[in-house]
Amino acid sequence: MTADYTKIPEETPRLSLSAIIFAAVIVILCLPLLCGCGGAAAEDSDGARKLPSEAVSVEQEDTSLSEGSEKALDAVKIQLTFGNKTETIDRGVFSQWTTASEKDGKISLSFDESALKTFVRSVAKKYNTYKDDVSFTDHSGRSRRVKNMSIGWRLNEAYAAEMLKGYIRKGNSVSADLTDGSSDSKKWWTRYAADYDYESKKGDTFAEVSISEQYMWVVRDGEVILESPIVSGTPGTPSATPTGGYYIFEKKSPCTLSGMGWEVQVNYWVAFNFDIGFHDAYWQESFGGETYFENGSHGCINLPDYAAEALYSISYMNMPVYVY
Repeated sequence: MTADYTKIPEETPRLSLSAIIFAAVIVILCLPLLCGCGGAAAEDSDGARKLPSEAVSVEQEDTSLSEGSEKALDAVKIQLTFGNKTETIDRGVFSQWTTASEKDGKISLSFDESALKTFVRSVAKKYNTYKDDVSFTDHSGRSRRVKNMSIGWRLNEAYAAEMLKGYIRKGNSVSADLTDGSSDSKKWWTRYAADYDYESKKGDTFAEVSISEQYMWVVRDGEVILESPIVSGTPGTPSATPTGGYYIFEKKSPCTLSGMGWEVQVNYWVAFNFDIGFHDAYWQESFGGETYFENGSHGCINLPDYAAEALYSISYMNMPVYVY
């Protein structure tokens, strides 16, 4: 069988050189119209390109300060407040990771990135609360302390370093409270169950669980607003509920829970420790007492229906959870 090929006409029209050039120009001019808008730089009315407003823009190249700026550089003072403490960064400090050189009456700055990183890390270690154990006043007014598993403040070190470089290059004196909860201060931190309360490291509402008493309380401003018996994980087994300070990171209603060889549907799910959380448990015949010895959970905190529903309504993302 002979294949049937489509023949190209022998008299195929040919484009002139001028037509090709004209078409290329049109394509180039139209390219911006073909680009998607996601993440694209916006354009000012004067045609200048700019970064999206949410981006942090700090000059990366060395910039020269104006003539006479030696005195201006000496006057730079950056005061960063952390709760009731203040970190002061003046020339005596930043001269350890900057080099100033003068040329034609102007001062140029360069940064020792490694030394700057070390300095910022030292500040983070001083003011981070992420790994601090958490002290709190429980439902009865007793002071308790739990091992911190995921609560506190952690400085965004890369962001802090870029901001410091920007302040110093521009010769700015800055006084800022980095823990006041403002939109600017929030950029400096990753917060876990902190609610922007740097001093106490926790919000005004928290859930408290006593494994030995098999009981849960939700406390707001020192007042118990919800309490219930519970069933926790079987003690002395891999399913035993771990103790410590956590925070709520997920809420779902309803939710399907599953594990090795089992699956169950619950109406309310409030997670605080990876795959461990509070939820209703219709299969439990009783709560509290010694039920957890005979019919303990897989590690979660089982609640009666009324308590699970109430907790779901009261709780919020990042709310602290203390288990002891």
